[in-house]
Amino acid sequence: MNGSSGSIKRSREPDSESAKRNVVLCVRDEKMEVSEAGSKISASVDENGPPTIPWAVPCITCDMVDGTEFKTFSHKDLLGHYYLVIFYPSDFSPLGRSELLAFSDRMGEFTALGCKAFACSTDSKYNHLAWLNTSREKGGLGQLKFPLLADKSTKFSASHGVLNERKKTTPLILLIVDTKQNVRQMILSDETSCHNVDEVLRLVSAIQYADNTGKICPGNWKPGDEGLSNHCPVQQVTSASK
Repeated sequence: MNGSSGSIKRSREPDSESAKRNVVLCVRDEKMEVSEAGSKISASVDENGPPTIPWAVPCITCDMVDGTEFKTFSHKDLLGHYYLVIFYPSDFSPLGRSELLAFSDRMGEFTALGCKAFACSTDSKYNHLAWLNTSREKGGLGQLKFPLLADKSTKFSASHGVLNERKKTTPLILLIVDTKQNVRQMILSDETSCHNVDEVLRLVSAIQYADNTGKICPGNWKPGDEGLSNHCPVQQVTSASK
């Protein structure tokens, strides 16, 4: 992952086995461990190592603004779908606006892949609505083609392990979630650059290809390319002279 403008804290307990409790998450075929400290996802098997992928999204709801309507978001309602969750620092910011408009303008291509999208910040639903009701010409979002999640309590962001607890905001971070509600890609950026929509489209296609074929997508893979076998046969090495 790229560097972040804020710290993303992951809990570390002295005795990881005794200090953790098992919590059933939204993924229906396995259990994942969540630490007591803030109920953050422990995405890493090795607490001293980097986060591991995939990990299961948590069962938690969040306020949502869909067009002009206030609704409630829940991961469990999206079981069976591929989807993006785009965390961004704040409403009315150039970074957040550029990111969201770039994905909104290409939403038809994600829809063609059967992939939905949602964006989330720790602003209130009323702040989201005001931003949506402001035209692009005046620095707003206008008619955004996907909903905004309003995590005013910060619980939703914290449960995904992406909350900067000092600032009470999140960095610019994008999750790609699969049909079994496992996070398959976690792309983190600082506040100097937004995500590349073409690359995210390629990654969604790669994940779907791997799920459908059981093959691995090699470097520079693109839709239409052949994948690699997930099996690495061991070659017999024999001596030339016996």
